[in-house]
Amino acid sequence: MTHPHRRRIRYPISLLLVVAVAAGLCLSVPAFGQVEAEQILAACKIERGNCLVTGPGRTRLAAELHKHGNLRLYAVEPDDASVQAARRHVDALGIYGKVTVHEGDLGRLRFAPLYFHMLVFDLTARRVTEEALVNMYRLLRPGGKAFLLVAPDKAKDWRKLMTSLGLAQCDISQMPDGGCIVYSRPGPDPTQDWRAWFGGPFHQCATHCPEFKPPLVEIWSARMTTSARHNWVVPIIGDGVVVYHEWQFGYINGHDPYTGELLWTHASSFPDNAGVHKRLWMSVPAIAGGTTLVATSLEELTCIDLKTGKTLWVKPIPADIDWDQVPGAQSLRHLAVHDGKYYLLVNKERAVYWDPKTGGETSTKPLLPYRAYTKVDNYIFYPENWDYSHRPMTWTVKAEGSDEALYTFRSSGRPRFCIAEDQRALLYMAWDGYSALDLDTQEHLWGGPVMPYSCGSATYAGGYAFATASGATYCMDVRTGRIAWLIRNSNSCVPPSIANGILYTMSNNSLRLRAMASRNLLTLPGRRSK
Repeated sequence: MTHPHRRRIRYPISLLLVVAVAAGLCLSVPAFGQVEAEQILAACKIERGNCLVTGPGRTRLAAELHKHGNLRLYAVEPDDASVQAARRHVDALGIYGKVTVHEGDLGRLRFAPLYFHMLVFDLTARRVTEEALVNMYRLLRPGGKAFLLVAPDKAKDWRKLMTSLGLAQCDISQMPDGGCIVYSRPGPDPTQDWRAWFGGPFHQCATHCPEFKPPLVEIWSARMTTSARHNWVVPIIGDGVVVYHEWQFGYINGHDPYTGELLWTHASSFPDNAGVHKRLWMSVPAIAGGTTLVATSLEELTCIDLKTGKTLWVKPIPADIDWDQVPGAQSLRHLAVHDGKYYLLVNKERAVYWDPKTGGETSTKPLLPYRAYTKVDNYIFYPENWDYSHRPMTWTVKAEGSDEALYTFRSSGRPRFCIAEDQRALLYMAWDGYSALDLDTQEHLWGGPVMPYSCGSATYAGGYAFATASGATYCMDVRTGRIAWLIRNSNSCVPPSIANGILYTMSNNSLRLRAMASRNLLTLPGRRSK
C-alpha cells in the first residue's frame, strides 16, 4: 500500500527534474554563444567598429560579441515578437544601446552602405542565392570582414557562388554547429596622401582609383559651420580619416571616410584680421604616418594623432618664413609631404623637414629653385616667369630627375594641373576653362568654354576628371572633355577630393561636406557594368 504522503512528494521531485533539465538547456545556449563569439572574433580579427548580426535568435550571439570585443552591435530579428524578446534580453544584461535590435531580414536591411566593419550572417536555413551576398558587399566597408554561418553541406556551393561573383577573398572553416565562410573585403589602396609635396588649394594630386566610375551615390554628408567658398575648407584624406580645418570657427575635424562619423575635434585659434595669404596657407593640413600637421594659430604648427585627435607635438612657425609671395606661388609654401616626412618651404634659402611621430626637425636647402616650379605626380612644370601681368604664361614640362624638356604649352598663370597617367593626358587651367593635352604627342585634345570660371585644380580617377566651376562639380571624360554629369553645389570654389572610390565635395550654400561613392564600390565585382 502506498504511503499517503509519498504520492504528494513525487510530483515536486518530477517538477524539479524538469526545471533542472530546462535550466541546463537554457544555460547551454549562452555558454555555446560564448565559444561561438570567441571563434568569430579570432577568425575576423576586427577589434573595434560597427558589427551587424542577422538570423533568428542571434541577438544572444551579438551580446556575447559585445562582451568579448570592442564593437557596436546591431542585431536583426525576423519579426516583432522576436525583436521585443531580444530587446528585453539585452536590456536585462544592461547593454541596450550598445547592442541594438532591429526588425528585418537579408532582403530588408536598411542600413547605410559601407557602414559595417564586420558582418555575421546566419545563412544555415537559406538557399544558395545572390541576395545575401549583394547585401553583404553593399554594407561591408573596404578592409572589413564578413562571417557567414552556413549549413555544412552547402558551404562549397556558397564558396563557388562567391568566386563566380568576384569574391575570391574567402576561406571555409568549421564551427561546432556546422560550416562557415570568412570573407575579407580588400581594403583601401595604400596610396600617398593626395597632396604631394607642393599641394594646397591651387594644386591637388589625385589618388588613382581604377574602380572609380560614375554615376555616384551619396553615402553621407556632414554639416560645417563656415563657408567653404571664401575660407578654403579643403577636405584631405589619408590613413582612414577625412580631415578639414574650419579655421574661422577654430575647429579641426576628423571624420570616418565611409560613415561620416565625427571621430574627433581639435581646437585652433586665429585672429579675424589674418591676411588672405596666411589664411590660405594655414587652412589645409597635411597627412603622414598616421598623423596630421596643421597650423593651429599664426605662431604654431600642431601635429595630431589621426586615431585619437590628441596632440603629439607642437612646433613654432619659422620666424624667417616668407609671407610675401604672390597668390600663384601659394602652393609652393603650403605644408606638404615628401619621403614620408612633413616638408615646409620657408624661403629661398631654407626648407624644413619634420618626422611625423617624433617631431624631429631637419633644416635643408629647398629641393628645387625657389618659386620656379609646380610638381604633379612625376612631372615638374617650370613657368617662364611669375609675373602675373604677363599672361598667358609659357610652361616647360620635365620628368622628375631629368633636365630634358618634354614639351611646352601656354595657359593662364595659375599652376593648376592634373595628370591622367593611364590616359596619357594633361589637364590645365586656361582663361576660358580647362583644356587637355596628349602627354605623348602634345596634341590639343579639347578645351575652351566647356567649364568656365573654374576654381581650384581638377582631380583624376578611373578615366574621368572632376573639377569645380560655375557653382557645380563637373565630371568629364579626360580624352574628349565630354561632361558626364554635374552636381550643383552653390558656388563652392573648393576642389573635390577622391580616395578609394569616394568623391568628397564641399557645398557652400548648405555648408556640407558630401561623400559620394561610385556604384562600383557598392556592386559585386562579377555584376559590374564595364
